[in-house]
Amino acid sequence: MEWGSRNKSREALERSRKLRSHLSLSERNCWEAVRKKRSAGTSPPPTLSSCVRHNPSGPHEEGAFSVVLASASPRRIELLKSLIPNFEVVPADILEEDHVHDDPWVTAQRTAREKALAVAARRPKALVIAGDTVVALRGAGFQPARDEDSNAMSAGRMPAPQGWIQLAKPADEADACRMLGLLQGRAHTVVTGVCLVWPGGFSAFTEATQVTFKRMSDAEVAAYVATGEPMDKAGAYGFQGGARPFVERVEGSATNVIGLPMEKLREALTECVGLTALSPGAERE
Repeated sequence: MEWGSRNKSREALERSRKLRSHLSLSERNCWEAVRKKRSAGTSPPPTLSSCVRHNPSGPHEEGAFSVVLASASPRRIELLKSLIPNFEVVPADILEEDHVHDDPWVTAQRTAREKALAVAARRPKALVIAGDTVVALRGAGFQPARDEDSNAMSAGRMPAPQGWIQLAKPADEADACRMLGLLQGRAHTVVTGVCLVWPGGFSAFTEATQVTFKRMSDAEVAAYVATGEPMDKAGAYGFQGGARPFVERVEGSATNVIGLPMEKLREALTECVGLTALSPGAERE
């Protein structure tokens, strides 16, 4: 094994440990049961998905679940429709800034989980799908644009001790320009946390994609921000929209950057509940 691969393995193990530290007691017990079962055999150690999955009865076979998307994001709605034509849309009413962590993987998973649980309390008989996307990049010494802004984190400006800068939705056009200035000419990471909750089970996972932006002139940034597209998007850009010409390289899932890692979501739905166990639902905003 090369040193680079070894270091990546260590980072993955540390991230898995950190994610598990934020699980509830029942989730930890579930993970411990999975770990002990696998350690007794020859199967590999539990992955991030198995660490937070709880479905003692296996894939759902009796009856069918209606599906609820815990998001009003037009991008997530469009993506999910490619897999499940009909579902209900019930946005989660939570304060996302309350769930921010220094590690963007923890932020994404924790926020997705809270969204799913909030909506599952209102739709207890449904399969609830929730997602949260964080745009993050390595950097040090980043400061909020306005010293008097005491709520910099919720406005999407978060200097993290480990060097991660996490970008949420921009507070205004000037904030959008600052975010794009940070992203241009370098690589950043887009992390999406996904959580599924259904009667008798839940599953959660994260997916990360590396995105590299070309260098952008001030005029290009200003023109793009003037379109208004960046204002409701994490990191102040729409990967599938006007920002696509600025993208130089994508390493990983493209749909993950848009809002849902569809390949991994399909696998999770098939494994946890079985796609045939999903029943048509009525979508409503």
